Amino acid sequence: MLSRMQWLVGLDLAPSSRGAIVFAQWLAERAKRVGQPDSIRGVHIIERSLLAPLFGAQSPDNVVAQAREQARACLETVEAADTFDKVHVGLDTRADEGLRREAAIFQPDAVIVGRKTRKDATGTFSLGPTAHRLLRTLPAPVIVVPNDLPRSGIGRGPVLAATDLDAHSVPACRYARDLAAHLRREVAYGHVVSDPRSNLERYFSRKAVGDLAEQMMTSGTRMLSAWLDVEDLAGPETHIVQGSTVEALCETAIAVEAPLIVLGSRRLSGLERAFVGSTCTDLARVAPCPIMVVPPDWSAPVSSPTPR
Repeated sequence: MLSRMQWLVGLDLAPSSRGAIVFAQWLAERAKRVGQPDSIRGVHIIERSLLAPLFGAQSPDNVVAQAREQARACLETVEAADTFDKVHVGLDTRADEGLRREAAIFQPDAVIVGRKTRKDATGTFSLGPTAHRLLRTLPAPVIVVPNDLPRSGIGRGPVLAATDLDAHSVPACRYARDLAAHLRREVAYGHVVSDPRSNLERYFSRKAVGDLAEQMMTSGTRMLSAWLDVEDLAGPETHIVQGSTVEALCETAIAVEAPLIVLGSRRLSGLERAFVGSTCTDLARVAPCPIMVVPPDWSAPVSSPTPR
């Protein structure tokens, strides 16, 4: 079980960060109930290019001071000001670069950011450039939270750990198990099996394809059980679902009332993303609850250091 944990929350002073604030507050309060108060630091990065015209009329110190006041006001709108140990405002070329630098100093257990409110031409929520870049670089585990997540919308069920039974899923599942224990929640392991019916029914009889689908579900159940045993992750709850990975994980999270979906990243290159896409990014855009993406080489600390 993890002891005192540290969370770094990206504040953009807009509604898109309020869900992240609410979720960080919930994490801290869950830990406090069992006598292990977590540490939360808010960080707002001012991008130099956006405020360059102001620096002629105001000093950078004045701009930073005003931004710090606005960040505090943002926390107060959701009654979270007392939850944050510190609010830091910095200047950098890009917000994600500033957050990566803060993560290197603070060494958080995760960086928490909000999902933007805008929708693209397909009606899918936009991650925004900061969340998108953080998911590509992963300076630490990254949690992406729906911007409009209310406190009442945080699930009361188990932490859902998604695995494709590959090596990059192991750190994520171990993190999910330890975090669930830290929050006094159960952990549920989910595995998605492809559904042959959507593609093969045009070539074979419905019964033949249905039988194949059942065989794939049986095989997936057996493989998940064996994988969990090998990785010493056996848990009381597993879910084998069939269909599109993103849709199936969203449906499972809703069904079990998961407060969080945890999955591992393969750290795809730009070319690989262009050809096969990224489950982490796609899920972050549409998930009904926060998702945590864990780097493939991440080792969760036994206990976090005291905040600086």
